[in-house]
Amino acid sequence: MKTCLVSLIGDQTIPNILVAGHYRPDFLLFITTPSMEKKEKCAAILDVLKQRGNDYTHAVKKIVVAEDSIDKIQSDVAAWLDSEGRQYRFIINLTGGTKLMSIAAFDLFSGYDSIMGYIPIRRNEFLIPFPKKQPKAPVILHERLTVREYLNAYGFTIENEQELEKNKQAASDRATVSAFMFDHYEAVKPLLKYLGGCLRPLKDRQLKKGYDFRGAFSPQNKEQAALCDMLGFKYNNSEMTRKIHKTEWNFLRGGWLEEHLFLCLLKAMPRGSNIQLSIVCNDPQGNRNEFDIMFTWENSLYIVECKSLNAPAESDSEGKGAINEFLYKLGALRQKFGLTPQAFLATTSTHIFDQKEEVKAHLIERGKQFSTEIIPLVKVENPESFFRSKFSYNS
Repeated sequence: MKTCLVSLIGDQTIPNILVAGHYRPDFLLFITTPSMEKKEKCAAILDVLKQRGNDYTHAVKKIVVAEDSIDKIQSDVAAWLDSEGRQYRFIINLTGGTKLMSIAAFDLFSGYDSIMGYIPIRRNEFLIPFPKKQPKAPVILHERLTVREYLNAYGFTIENEQELEKNKQAASDRATVSAFMFDHYEAVKPLLKYLGGCLRPLKDRQLKKGYDFRGAFSPQNKEQAALCDMLGFKYNNSEMTRKIHKTEWNFLRGGWLEEHLFLCLLKAMPRGSNIQLSIVCNDPQGNRNEFDIMFTWENSLYIVECKSLNAPAESDSEGKGAINEFLYKLGALRQKFGLTPQAFLATTSTHIFDQKEEVKAHLIERGKQFSTEIIPLVKVENPESFFRSKFSYNS
């Protein structure tokens, strides 16, 4: 007998993708609502399934129901079951949709040959608690989504997908330099501040063919002198010169920190994670979003926001400019699109500390409201070890 997977459609699309990917049913039945249709949630689910080799373009039925009436939900679905349901054995994924949709589906499909279950939050298991006196063992879900698939599942498209591998290669090529800058941050900070001040006002058009940089800066210590050499600056008396292209422009304005933490994550994360650097994506409303680092692990999405000395993190006495701006972005992702990433805000700013040189309590609490942990990089000697401790299977 053929298998039909019944999915209740809500803002959270990942559970429907994971269950469909695991069972690979012959047919999909989406029970959705006008509001979810407006958000194109069904289309996003089908798109990701197709990317993963499961094309249900011609094997899907969508039933749009009124989400506030059990009777109406059941009557709309029953009409399809009367004509098509006899050929299928059903798997019912109760994870999505509204509570009334779940109740209606449970009641209706109890009279059919069916398996009913749900995925708990942040677990890769399909729990089958029915019949309640003989519940079945949890079904382990082995599907793991990439960053692209995760974003696409919520209607986001990656604008710079063709550049992501180049970003990774550039980070690898500059690994020695970014590590040196991190390890000797305090010593080279005046140089970074000077270069950032000179380069920040430049426009894209000035960088198109390379910008002939000239500046008067004398290294104050051996670390600054070494970094100037590593960066390829030439000296004529007290004048330093170099042709600056856009990739170096981004690197010197703070991209070095993003690249270093990205490389630390590559080394630290367990197998099965997917890590991307410098993602530019468009949300379902067409708004452009930029993220320093994004990665998936165990089908959860994570963001790392990096703030070096010349970033807005030091624009006020507590770095509130950077923190609030980032948290606002996370809040908008959740409220508008149902996207709920966990995040790290990694900063070199010392303004986040209280008199005891600990991260200020109200900043920690503010971050927790948006599932965000603040990383005080001036106190983290080894970011690789930090991330490994967070994501080890034994942690």
